[in-house]
Amino acid sequence: MNHNPLKVIYIAGWGRSGSTLLARILGQVDGVAHMGELRTIWTDGFKSKSVCGCGTPTHDCEVWQAIMNQAFGGIEQVDLPAMVQLRRQSEPKTSELLKFLVSSNKAKRFLHNSESYRHVLEKLYGSIQNVCGAEAIVDDSLHPGYAYALASVPNLEVFLVHLIRDARGCTYSWEKRCKNGLGSYTLKDSALGWDLRNIATETLRKHPNIKYHQLRYEDFVNHPQESAKAILEFAEMPTNSLTFSSPSTVALEATHSIFGNDNRAETGTISLRLDEVWKKKMPLVDQLKVCSMTWPLLLKYQYMP
Repeated sequence: MNHNPLKVIYIAGWGRSGSTLLARILGQVDGVAHMGELRTIWTDGFKSKSVCGCGTPTHDCEVWQAIMNQAFGGIEQVDLPAMVQLRRQSEPKTSELLKFLVSSNKAKRFLHNSESYRHVLEKLYGSIQNVCGAEAIVDDSLHPGYAYALASVPNLEVFLVHLIRDARGCTYSWEKRCKNGLGSYTLKDSALGWDLRNIATETLRKHPNIKYHQLRYEDFVNHPQESAKAILEFAEMPTNSLTFSSPSTVALEATHSIFGNDNRAETGTISLRLDEVWKKKMPLVDQLKVCSMTWPLLLKYQYMP
């Protein structure tokens, strides 16, 4: 790896919370590379029909070819199923993350059992740093267990951004996505997943190698320029190359996102507007069901009076 420590601005939280848009805004800044959901690189990044955020099939993207050549001798040299299995064996499960943080024995076992996986991550992120000339990588993989693994990789500094959206908004968005055949979450799955993911992400405050920053989706969309600037300052990165033309209007160019939301390939100038259509279109009975399963955190994050 490059001798200079590489900063990883890691966005964690539950899906359908605006993470891709936030990551892309940060990725426009000089010295910051938005590489997408790197946790899924072995499962989704190099499928035959996978497309990079730049619009090129991933196998043909010159940037990803250079990254994989430097790290592993080429994409074709990587045993993808073996990598998937290695990640699953090595990465802490979300439901068990607190045990890893409070038990020194579990933490030691993780370091012992994940040595091969951490070596893979060291080569991958180091190669990204070298090829992209990056001081920081934005990784919007969302899973807190993956952030825990990254925090144990030599030469990486993890700046965790805990992105939170109202559970009802997330659940409504998942419901729309599932109706389009792009998921299989039930209302209960989404609500309980929202609880578990946010609780687990907050436990990473205790990790000695992780710096923690909390941001609500609603505050981000209402004040995007201010929110992006605060994150860059949190990660000790310059803010003068943010591409906002007004406090809520930003220009987006393509990034080499390996995987993520479908809108990661859209370019041009966009104006951010708060999406709260769920307040009108989500049946009241469904809103109440979600509240019944998430109300302690809804109170904590100031979504309920």
